[in-house]
Amino acid sequence: MKTKTPRPMGLAVLDVDGTKVGDIVDFYFDVRTNEPQWLVVEVGPIGSKAVLVPLDDVARTQEGLKTPYPKAMILEAPHIEGASIDMRTETDLYGFYHLRRRLPQRDPNAAGLEQERRRTGDARLRSWKAWKAA
Repeated sequence: MKTKTPRPMGLAVLDVDGTKVGDIVDFYFDVRTNEPQWLVVEVGPIGSKAVLVPLDDVARTQEGLKTPYPKAMILEAPHIEGASIDMRTETDLYGFYHLRRRLPQRDPNAAGLEQERRRTGDARLRSWKAWKAA
């Protein structure tokens, strides 16, 4: 069972104007497709708060990953803790970022991840660090 690991751990996250918001400390991936969906960005002093930023429309620059969102919005994003995100929380996140929620097609090779989804209830998104540690 392989999860496609993005390589942005530790990279800076920039807002729409190129201002640094924080650093990537983790990401959540979709257990149906193995695709990364949300970046976990540590904002403020080390360890003070981690927020989720969608990977949609993120662009790689020399300085880090640039998002289409202003810093003030990202700083107000819901704080998420735990190894998985349930459907209600995911829906709330999509609403916060004014995104249309997509349900991706299942990856037929992701049987192990699908079993994990069943074990965690309605959670469709899983933390990479928590999954890797398990």
